[in-house]
Amino acid sequence: MRVEAYIKQYRDYHEAGSGPRVRAGLARGLDLLAQRNDVGRLSGWVSFSLMDATATLVDGSRARSPSDVTHSATGSITARLASRPR
Repeated sequence: MRVEAYIKQYRDYHEAGSGPRVRAGLARGLDLLAQRNDVGRLSGWVSFSLMDATATLVDGSRARSPSDVTHSATGSITARLASRPR
């Protein structure tokens, strides 16, 4: 199992498009990854991410960042169909 916690601050925004003007951003999160390799013919992994991302606009107000995905879960299972050559 792997666990990663992070806090990232963003301050160097460049204006793009016609949306609200952003001065800074903050992302805080936790990622969990569990992996299991070669259990018989099956292997796989599952991950879960918890994130809180906000943007501070030029007028000082705060809003959810467009990249904010509060909860995310992903998984994969691989099945080996034939035995390995010896």
